[in-house]
Amino acid sequence: MNLGQLRGAAREMLRDHVEPFFFSDTTLDARLNEAEREACIRAKLIYDAAFSVALIAEQSTYDLAATAAGSRFFLFDHFSLGGAHTFRTLLPSTEHQMSMRRPGWEEADSAAPEVVLLDQAPRKIRLWPTPDSDFAGVSLRLRGFRLPLADMTANTDAPEIEPIWHEPLLDWVLYRCYATNEWDVYDPARSERHLAAFERRFGVRPSADLHALMSRREYVPVAPRFMFGGGGW
Repeated sequence: MNLGQLRGAAREMLRDHVEPFFFSDTTLDARLNEAEREACIRAKLIYDAAFSVALIAEQSTYDLAATAAGSRFFLFDHFSLGGAHTFRTLLPSTEHQMSMRRPGWEEADSAAPEVVLLDQAPRKIRLWPTPDSDFAGVSLRLRGFRLPLADMTANTDAPEIEPIWHEPLLDWVLYRCYATNEWDVYDPARSERHLAAFERRFGVRPSADLHALMSRREYVPVAPRFMFGGGGW
């Protein structure tokens, strides 16, 4: 389905298909783009391996927001060095893990990078060891889950996610529209039903804390569960 078709379907479901419309095209388009972003955040629907960063000799920290990936990436899961004469996968880590495993790691000389530290400032990474002159210009390849690269604006624009997930985006639109503070359409019960339907398909939005842990690949301890007599966990 494209933007025009999705907007038309939303109007039918809202019974807002006769002019003058209660919800403008601009409002519905914004809700549909918002729905696709929400689906990607919750279900990680778009995986991309097309971005890279050129390394600079003696520079260890890189700002991912300054690359072509920009803010449209939110979760990287693979880093590798690639070029005419080299290819290696970097090990994800954190400063705490490095301090435990490699005491004195911050004093290491520049060399071929082996580790990428993910617990830096937002959208920044640090390579260890710092790249030496042999790696100047070598590409750091980034793979990960991202948001759509651009909002849909033309009627013929389609969501970037797989077609099977296009129609379920309407549940988010109806959730947001029925939650409006205009009494003509305000219906909290319908709003909650459509939110529940959206969450059944795409999951619950991760909290800020969990999202940060995922981004840094930190270990999240889980308490073991034991079965006691009588059944059940």
